[in-house]
Amino acid sequence: MVINKSFPHLKRKGDKMRNPIGMRLLNKRANNAMNHLSIAYDKANEIFEKENSLMNALSRTHSRGILTKEYVKKKRKTNSSKNGILAANKNHHGCRMVGCQHTKQNYKKMERNVTRLTWLEEWLFYFSYLYGRLHTRWKDWSKTWKMSIPTLQKVLKAKLKMVKEARDRWPKFASLEEDEDLRKDHWNEMIDGDKRVRLIMHDMSNIPLPQPSEPEFNRATYSKYYGGNCAKGGIFTQLCGWEGTLELFTGSIGDSEYITKSNILGEQQSFADNDQSRDGSMVPFTNTFDKGYRVLLECYEHGKQLCWQPVFARSDERYGSYGTLLTATVAYTRSGNERSVRHMKHSWLVTRGPSSVGEHYDLNILADIWLTFGFQVIFMYHPVH
Repeated sequence: MVINKSFPHLKRKGDKMRNPIGMRLLNKRANNAMNHLSIAYDKANEIFEKENSLMNALSRTHSRGILTKEYVKKKRKTNSSKNGILAANKNHHGCRMVGCQHTKQNYKKMERNVTRLTWLEEWLFYFSYLYGRLHTRWKDWSKTWKMSIPTLQKVLKAKLKMVKEARDRWPKFASLEEDEDLRKDHWNEMIDGDKRVRLIMHDMSNIPLPQPSEPEFNRATYSKYYGGNCAKGGIFTQLCGWEGTLELFTGSIGDSEYITKSNILGEQQSFADNDQSRDGSMVPFTNTFDKGYRVLLECYEHGKQLCWQPVFARSDERYGSYGTLLTATVAYTRSGNERSVRHMKHSWLVTRGPSSVGEHYDLNILADIWLTFGFQVIFMYHPVH
């Protein structure tokens, strides 16, 4: 009953938990790895069969005493190829054993508890706390779990660290091949011809903060757009539904300044350089922003990335037909990113901020919650597109 009360939105039709993009991408990468392994094993078996037939022929000719120079060359070549195959198999099995060891270590680490609670109870507390629907104050959590506040905070920090490490091991973006294979068909119909597009949508959201007593901190955290003190963080979404969050900044920062200081364009450039397409060419990111962003030159300087925004109209000036269609197309495309923002708002800690706790709150923990919950929603909800 506690879980049903804590997670009432799971029954909504808009956020179906079946087939989230994280699990789809994980299955695709696992299938690709298995396909590569099966191809390598087939090639190794084919080479071994050729080696066996050649060695049988050599043994028959050697027994007859007619071992020629041509057979000697083939034998040397066979021995060298055999040694190469054995070395490759040895390395492959070594990598597989190392992977299995790392997987076992990750499972053991996940099942490690830091208190007298079981590892499953600690994870249940962690997810319940991030969701924020059951309690808001630490003393209420302490009363429910019958443990001291420092002990529960120790559990939260341990799980946050573990989820952040898992987030760092995953690629930050979906590759172009994965994006094309997992996105819906109507996006391919919007793209003109055979041109390949690596589209990514950016948006901002806020976490409310209490008003500081010092004027300097008050000025740094106050946002005119949100009309109060807050922390601002970036949210990105790709066409396949892959989404993520960026680091939190103080509320006074502008949208364009946030894109520059967060270095998201540099990370996208390095990712695109390392992610070659099927034909060997590099496809830069096409960034979709709202009209408040002024980062056209910055996008071009980072690997000639493109920028797609609504038309900027002067005061008291109407849109033309082209401007109207372009603005409507961008708004239709960016609608999925608004649903990504809604995924983040499912956590009441993100929606209400630490002011709902009613106590002093560590902003470092708040920043970690923003990053980890943005990583977890990939495996929780249906893709936004």
